[in-house]
Parts: sequence; C-alpha cells; structure tokens
Amino acid sequence: MFVVYAEPFWIDLLILIHLFVYSLVFTFYLFVYVQSRYLGSIGGKDIPETTRCIMHNLMTNALAVQLNFDGRGKKVGFADLIY
Repeated sequence: MFVVYAEPFWIDLLILIHLFVYSLVFTFYLFVYVQSRYLGSIGGKDIPETTRCIMHNLMTNALAVQLNFDGRGKKVGFADLIY
C-alpha cells in the first residue's frame, strides 16, 4: 500500500510568491546593470562634455528646455528632483 502525502496549498503559494519576487528583483537589477553599462559607455573628452552627452541621451529636447540645475526663472530645478 502506498501513502500519498499532499502538501498544503499554502506551501505551493509561498513558493510561487518567492519565485515571483525573485524574478522582479532579478529584472530590476538587470535593468540597473544594463542602464549603468550604457551610460558608462557614453564618453567625452572632459567631465562637462561627458555630462552633456549623458544628459542628451537621458532627456528629450522638450524636457531639457523646462529644466535647469538651480530652478531659476520659471524652470524646474534639476537638483530638486534628485532628492
């Protein structure tokens, strides 16, 4: 005679939740890694040029004309968006 042991359904549910959360975390880290590798590949001859190149690749022109670093005038301050 064989005895069949059935696991409670909540164990399967916990395993599925664990796999789902793990896949989300892995996807997030993969996205961050790819983005950092991409931005790291953008270069320039000095720091200001490299900053301009990175900002050019991150923003559209329509967004860029609405921002400046300090938020002077009627523009939004980029420094305020960081924190």
